[in-house]
Amino acid sequence: MDDIIRIPGTNIRIGLDPIIGLFPAVGDILASSVGLVLVIEGLRHRLPVSVLTRMGANVILNNLIGAIPIVGDAFSIWYKSNVRNLALLNRWKSGERTAVRRGSRVFMAVFLTIWAIVFIGWIIGWYFFIKFLISLAP
Repeated sequence: MDDIIRIPGTNIRIGLDPIIGLFPAVGDILASSVGLVLVIEGLRHRLPVSVLTRMGANVILNNLIGAIPIVGDAFSIWYKSNVRNLALLNRWKSGERTAVRRGSRVFMAVFLTIWAIVFIGWIIGWYFFIKFLISLAP
């Protein structure tokens, strides 16, 4: 899905993910569905929750940014969530379990910290927006 075709004259590889992502909504849903196959494969191999969450976050991030026309497709070419998830699964199967688990825990700590900051900023923004609307009331 991420690196099946090499662009001639470059080292850049693209796959079906950014190509089908060009079709609004349907393409993004199909790309995410295929990406979830690797997460399900991780479940079958009994990966820890931290690694499964990291894999899921890769798919979600690719889908969220991939929904932005043109920019999302360029992001998908660069980020390659399926390649990342396959690498996590292969590293786990090859015995690098401690490294994969540790890296996933660090990833989750950073991800949750950023999410909390964005969420708190969102709440503060809504608070001031509502306060502003109340001040406009007669």
